[in-house]
Amino acid sequence: MRYRATERINHWIVAICFMLVALSGLGFLFPAFNWLMNVFGTPQMARILHPFISVAMFVAFTLMFFRPWHTIW
Repeated sequence: MRYRATERINHWIVAICFMLVALSGLGFLFPAFNWLMNVFGTPQMARILHPFISVAMFVAFTLMFFRPWHTIW
């Protein structure tokens, strides 16, 4: 097996967080895409959740980035 289950789950967490942050970010940046923020329910909820999802994505991506280092050192 090339990747363990935890590595696959971490990858999907990063991918899903990226899509959610991209949807809300496009809604914030371009007024024509305001309808994308309805994925979160309301634009206010998108504004609240955007930073939290971003932090979760950063943590998961950092774990994914440092995973190969234990084999190098």
